Amino acid sequence: MLQTVSAQTKDKPFLLQLYASSRADEVYAWGWNEEMINAFLEMQWNAQQQYYASRYPEAEHLIIYSHQHRAGNMIISHTPRRLTLVDITLLPEYRNQKIGTQLLQQLQYKASSLSIPFQLSVLKTNPAYHLYQRLGFKCSGGNDLYHFLEWTHQNSLFRGDES
Repeated sequence: MLQTVSAQTKDKPFLLQLYASSRADEVYAWGWNEEMINAFLEMQWNAQQQYYASRYPEAEHLIIYSHQHRAGNMIISHTPRRLTLVDITLLPEYRNQKIGTQLLQQLQYKASSLSIPFQLSVLKTNPAYHLYQRLGFKCSGGNDLYHFLEWTHQNSLFRGDES
């Protein structure tokens, strides 16, 4: 059972732990000691949060629960013109369990019902890129690091003409 709840100030330690879990393989490969790694990850997480707050001031910050356990977070920006998945991160033990798929399909349904595009960006090296392709996202641009993806209700599985 999946549930999302608005993130609170008290969730900061969990969110920092979650961020660290998403960067662990990369950072531990640098050979730094634990103190340096923790300081670096906290600095990076704070910078990311500041960027998101300035770029998406209207964004909704959510904690993802799976069977009443915190499993991850999701940041969504919803404006009258588009729905944007700013960030989604799951703890390692909750990855590859269709949680991301279910959440993305819920957002697709919401975008479809509002007739607005659903957008996101993904690192070119992120394996989730293949999930987004399977869910019907199309490349709308990019840069050296990211694919910019968009899904619209025109290619929706929710129109009723596909089973």
